[in-house]
Amino acid sequence: MRLCMHSIFCAVGVAGHNNGVCACECLLVLKLLLYFFSMMRHEITVKVKATSMSQTHEPNHFGEDVAEKFPNEGNGEPRFPNATERDEGRSEKYLPCSDVDEAAEEEDVQSEGRLWVLENANLPKCAFNIFKANVASGVFLLPTFYKDSGYIMSPIFAVVIGSIVVDCSRLLVRAKTMVNRGSVSDYAQLCDFVLGRPFRYVLLVALLLTQFGFCLLYLQLSGGVMARLVPTFSGDAYVWITVMFAIVLPMTFLSENLAFLAVVAIVSTVSVVFALVGTIILSFIKIHEEGVAESTIPWGRSIPLGWFNNMANNMMVLEGIGVVLPVENSCKNKPLFPMVLTVVLYLVVGWYLLYGLVGYLAYGGALEVSLVDALPKDPFSIVLRVAFMINLLCSYPILFMPAILQVDSLLGWPFWSWKGIVMLLVTNFVVYGVAMGAGTGTVGIVVSLIGALPAAVMLMLLPALLSLFVESSVEDPDGPRMSKEYWRRNLFWQTLHLNQGTLLLLLFAWDSDYGCGDTQRCGGASGLNVAVRHLDTFLFCCYYYYLFLGISFW
Repeated sequence: MRLCMHSIFCAVGVAGHNNGVCACECLLVLKLLLYFFSMMRHEITVKVKATSMSQTHEPNHFGEDVAEKFPNEGNGEPRFPNATERDEGRSEKYLPCSDVDEAAEEEDVQSEGRLWVLENANLPKCAFNIFKANVASGVFLLPTFYKDSGYIMSPIFAVVIGSIVVDCSRLLVRAKTMVNRGSVSDYAQLCDFVLGRPFRYVLLVALLLTQFGFCLLYLQLSGGVMARLVPTFSGDAYVWITVMFAIVLPMTFLSENLAFLAVVAIVSTVSVVFALVGTIILSFIKIHEEGVAESTIPWGRSIPLGWFNNMANNMMVLEGIGVVLPVENSCKNKPLFPMVLTVVLYLVVGWYLLYGLVGYLAYGGALEVSLVDALPKDPFSIVLRVAFMINLLCSYPILFMPAILQVDSLLGWPFWSWKGIVMLLVTNFVVYGVAMGAGTGTVGIVVSLIGALPAAVMLMLLPALLSLFVESSVEDPDGPRMSKEYWRRNLFWQTLHLNQGTLLLLLFAWDSDYGCGDTQRCGGASGLNVAVRHLDTFLFCCYYYYLFLGISFW
């Protein structure tokens, strides 16, 4: 690992010297890399120790609670506190419903027998985990989103969507805190307890669409990046998609190996941080030397549907809400966790705003798929493209792992059974087949699909519904969740907003001319392009509908 880091540093120094990048900027990149590497070094040590322990693995069916036991740090032997010891360190301020839930908590002690959660993470580590979950390869697409809304409206939409996501993340933590049951520790269990079992499967579908959608996106992006790294030839994008798939397919068979995933996560984090810092430095240099690109526009290329596209895309890159409750479970200082969550997420939103705006002002209309594709062909840009490619290779198994494990748990198939292996192969080849059929030119549609449908459900609708129903669920923990009275009592005033959202959805669906004035986007009047244009419009309208419902509930 040290030899790899030394090689990267030498490449950065040589490329920075050849490209005219000053020494202080290169040193800044190296310091950031060393910081993130030191933060990740402790995690890989803990995960390797956890995997080396001899544990009896129980089947993890979807809807069943299975505890993971980790050794306490600093002790020779693992020690698991009982429920009384765990509750002594909790502040009463953390339990606003402790009086109401005292009886329910006592009844829930038996179900807590297997749910030992090691609370060993301090606030800086929690902040780093939240930051890492929200900063990934999708950030490189942000500058291209600004073409739809321009450099005036795009920052406004970024702040609005970011603020809603931050608040919904806090609502998720609030709902889990109010429930205050040991058997409710993650997003799926919270949906099951508050909203009922069907909404647990709604969350599962949204999670699968998101995870596998990102895997599809990574295959598409890899084909485009490699086409700019090497000389082009006929069908090169499809060849490189196949090569990428051949590399990541064996990696997905190691999904249960936490030590392997820890190493891959470190490499992915280092490469993405290096590529992000390098690309934004080049963008600042380009603006300083050449000024703002003349092809930039203030309001966007299509009003108002282009604005909805921008909001959907911003929603896509903020899909780290799934790690909020696991990180909160491991936090030692739970009363301060909401504040840390808010600060970190707003820092992420601010970074997104800076990165997207600077990249768009630097390259303008030259942006096609990502900021990496718009970089000039020089040694430093080649190093950045290689780092971006490494990040794509490492991100595929990281995102594929939780999705395929959830599918296996739902079906009750062990990972290494022949059914589990067949499911893994079939899922991989389905993602590969869709990538080959869609090609590298439909990245925008895939991003819109992820942001318009599953992202809006996970980030806005479900947290808002949980906030509305949590008090009723705590008052009647054993009551039916799918009864008409239960839903009418909590959603009576929201029916008006539902009808308004449906009406506006139909009005925007009627306007199906989005993108027709852009010949490069429409590509002519062929049946396929017309279908793609109508699909684009449908996705934007679906996103607006979900956005309106989410804001109404919120």
